[in-house]
Amino acid sequence: MRILVIEDDRKMATLLREALEKQLHRTVLAFSGIEGLEVARSHQFEAIVLDAMLPGMDGFSVAHALRKTEMGTPILMLTARDATADVVKGLDSGVDDYSDQAFRFCRALCTSPSFGPSPAGSRVPPVSGGRSAARPSHPRGLSSGSTHKFDAD
Repeated sequence: MRILVIEDDRKMATLLREALEKQLHRTVLAFSGIEGLEVARSHQFEAIVLDAMLPGMDGFSVAHALRKTEMGTPILMLTARDATADVVKGLDSGVDDYSDQAFRFCRALCTSPSFGPSPAGSRVPPVSGGRSAARPSHPRGLSSGSTHKFDAD
């Protein structure tokens, strides 16, 4: 699976890339909202991992801009922002799933034997703990509650 990671914190971006590549996913990194938007528009990805707080253009605006182009690529927002208003804003901007547990997500990717190489169209396994929200009306049917299922088909 080819995944775009849009994250300005270079340590977090590297951690995400290493975790995803360990599972044989191909990753591309972008370090600002504007760069991420340009890369997403000019290349094909099966999934996008997006931070909310980005320089140049925040993640909410990036997601909104991508959805205005009718891009259907699944977007997972991983962020430290956990206020209900931020979750609602993220989902309203067009993200498919929102989690305030980026570190837990990365650790699960790095350590879980059940998250093996993933061909396109497969699902990321549940990640326990933290706060998660998903758009229930979205055709990808992402789960809501304390687990994540990020459908990348």
